[in-house]
Amino acid sequence: MSYDVIGDLAGYLNRKLDVPASSQVPKQRPVEFITIERTGGSSEIGADRPGLSIQTWSTTEAKAYELALAVRLVLLECWQELSDGYSG
Repeated sequence: MSYDVIGDLAGYLNRKLDVPASSQVPKQRPVEFITIERTGGSSEIGADRPGLSIQTWSTTEAKAYELALAVRLVLLECWQELSDGYSG
């Protein structure tokens, strides 16, 4: 079974920012949304190191940029949470 990093990240961003996040542009576009795609990285048995691209969409470029900054902050907090919980 493989881990769905895009699905989990989309759910995490949706919960933290209350903005729809997915791997695809929704057919009926909301005012703001986030798309995530795998753009590279490496994987092997037991390890996956994906390269991801996150795009933010809004009614103006300035609002999309504000959303991108919010995504960046949430990701930094997420990595901090993971680091704090790591005991290895």
